[in-house]
Amino acid sequence: VLAFTLSRNSHKFAVELGEIMLGPDMTMLDVPKEIFDQSWELFKESENLSFTDCTTAKLAENYKIKNIVTFDNGFRQFKSMNILS
Repeated sequence: VLAFTLSRNSHKFAVELGEIMLGPDMTMLDVPKEIFDQSWELFKESENLSFTDCTTAKLAENYKIKNIVTFDNGFRQFKSMNILS
């Protein structure tokens, strides 16, 4: 998100967004080994998703996250997710 924001906006704006993302209204998830391994298996099968995208998908699946904010159309293949862009 921050790399995309920085590519289209100022560094100041990207920092402000980062501060919001690190604030109390957001939850940061660690990636346990089990989910990392699931992500790797998905990545090996998926030619149109980055490893980061695969990890995001597996975190969402395991934590029952239904809404994803992304500009990446690759997530549309996951019918259990609502894509917010």
